[in-house]
Amino acid sequence: SNNWITEVNTRVLTQSTRIFAVQENRTENTRQGTITFTSTDGEKTVSVTVVQEPIIELQAMTIKQTSGPDYYSDGLIIGNTYNYAASISPNNAQTDIEWLIEDSRIASITGRGMTASLQTKDFGKTNIIARDKITGMSTSYSVSTCVTNFEFNENTGETAYTFPKITLLVGESYQLHWKCTPSYATHLFCDLRAFNFKEPHGNVFSVVEKSTIVDIDENGIMTGKAVGKTIINSNNGWGVHKTGNNDAIYVEVIREYVESEYNDDFQHANTIKPGKKMKFRISNSSDVDIFKFTSPVAPPNLFGVKVTYEGDLFPYDGNDRMLSWSLYNSSTREFGNGGGDFPPSGKEDDIQYRILDTREGYIRFYIKDIYKQYPQLIPNGYFTVEFVPWTGND
Repeated sequence: SNNWITEVNTRVLTQSTRIFAVQENRTENTRQGTITFTSTDGEKTVSVTVVQEPIIELQAMTIKQTSGPDYYSDGLIIGNTYNYAASISPNNAQTDIEWLIEDSRIASITGRGMTASLQTKDFGKTNIIARDKITGMSTSYSVSTCVTNFEFNENTGETAYTFPKITLLVGESYQLHWKCTPSYATHLFCDLRAFNFKEPHGNVFSVVEKSTIVDIDENGIMTGKAVGKTIINSNNGWGVHKTGNNDAIYVEVIREYVESEYNDDFQHANTIKPGKKMKFRISNSSDVDIFKFTSPVAPPNLFGVKVTYEGDLFPYDGNDRMLSWSLYNSSTREFGNGGGDFPPSGKEDDIQYRILDTREGYIRFYIKDIYKQYPQLIPNGYFTVEFVPWTGND
């Protein structure tokens, strides 16, 4: 039967040209038809045989990796090219496959027909998508990338258990520093399963499923969440592979920055973080506290030394409490002084403006000799000090 071949009537074509419409073959079998042409005088005939294969529709499709350089079980190495192929069922189905990538930051893909090549670009996880344009069917294949030679690269000047120590306030944020291959990889902290968090239980640090002390976003910005201590290191999986060296940091989250004892000389000066307050106490008339700081402005601009007395811990009498201070540049050359009297009830700010010839400097708090003989003038509570830019209004 030739009912699947019909002539299309048209007046545009010449008398010797004919157009025929051929229906799709959905019989699952090859079929054959004949078109016969007869001359106008009926003396000549010519026959054309049309053979039509059946249309085989795509029923199923998967993706598999076919080749590429070495890789880890948890990720492809960034910067390499890996090859993929679509596997279809039935294998003779008619297809027109396009290849897509969900996150172009992590990888790019180029493909034509049944095969494609993937170029890894950055750290993370994404999906390869193969889509058949004829049926609209699609399938995906998950790929992850990894970094190698990971190590933390912190230099805070403090250590704990031989690890670099980072101290944060609750709510304070800190940008972590690290090295890895490739060096340009980003978003290493998008899946925190790549890291171990150890928190103290008694005298032992044990791995916890999720840190209760800090939060870390995908870019490595760590924020103090609760008072406590934690040790963080790579677990050599989930895409972050360590070198075996410098792979751990010690983090302590506190409520406020308080001086450590024995900070009575320049060598042992406590460091005040830019924009943060330091809490301290002059415990007796001979006590001295020295702090290292970074000016909020470049020299020789004015900046403010803001000192606040929090009030007496042990009420004594109604006299004001005396405190003096001296400023030094980074070479410990004295560069000015100040101080004043504070009511025993506290909460009175004293801001005095000074300049330095270096961005970093020291401040030394003490009781002047003329006041040491008067116990009622010696403060017995805590002070805070911070450094602020000059606003031009004082």
